[in-house]
Amino acid sequence: MFRARLALVLLVLVLPRYSAIAQGTTPGFQNTPNNYGVGMNPENECRHPPSYEQRKCSQHFYFRFQANTDGTVNAPFDMTNDSLEGFCGSVRIIARDRANPPGNVLLDVTSGVYCIPGKGGDTNYHERRQHVDWTFKANPSVGLNGHDLYMVPAEYRGTGLNFIQLAQDAIGTVGVVVQLTKAVIAIGAF
Repeated sequence: MFRARLALVLLVLVLPRYSAIAQGTTPGFQNTPNNYGVGMNPENECRHPPSYEQRKCSQHFYFRFQANTDGTVNAPFDMTNDSLEGFCGSVRIIARDRANPPGNVLLDVTSGVYCIPGKGGDTNYHERRQHVDWTFKANPSVGLNGHDLYMVPAEYRGTGLNFIQLAQDAIGTVGVVVQLTKAVIAIGAF
């Protein structure tokens, strides 16, 4: 009798969890995160590379998308720029359910336009990063029924090179070379 009750209790506790796993929670929905990178460079090698090649992008939006069952969507992102040229851009996010392909659109939203300068002397010419917190309210069905997440660049505008910063960096580099040369001459290496 005890075993039968224990089995029934375990079944009641485990079956709903098993059912949720069996249906398959898609990352990004039902309170789970989905890390999603969007290459922003307008070149074809970034936006539409051949299927066997990795994207060739130096400018990205990296989202941590999470649609919660209460309708809150957390979509913070990092903008990264590994180019000398700055850019401004926005991303369009589309979420669909599992209805007959392509599915019903549950969410179609575009982020604001954000800008990031190119890398430079202040980053030791390493990739520049900028974090943006973004949370908004959507229909709870997005978090409950969403199963397909798609993100694409909505707007892109290159802001070009910052020639003033590049000139200052070059002058700084020349200044360091002059100082090193003077030090080497002072110790009599030449």
